[in-house]
Amino acid sequence: MTKENKHTFKVDDILRYSWGWEQTNIEFYVVVKTTPAMIHLRRIGQEDTGGDMFGTTVPLTGIDERYPEILKKRVVDLGSGYGEVVRMEYGSAKLWDGTPQRYSSYA
Repeated sequence: MTKENKHTFKVDDILRYSWGWEQTNIEFYVVVKTTPAMIHLRRIGQEDTGGDMFGTTVPLTGIDERYPEILKKRVVDLGSGYGEVVRMEYGSAKLWDGTPQRYSSYA
């Protein structure tokens, strides 16, 4: 991280947000704007492969009109190999590594 840019996220980066209790929900967000202190995110669609109870999911490119809200979030560097994350409502989001992400659902 440089003095001018306090994080390494850039426009068009995709973040993976995983959350849930007794299940694993996955959401994807795209960075639409950055400032030295914050990033602005918009949720994007995703494609699930699998059944109703479990499977994998990947983000879809392009803006999904179902998710018009722009979130403004601060970046936190957790260090210790975990790196930069963005605090979300039920946890944190981090840079998507390009692999399908496992999800599960309860009942």
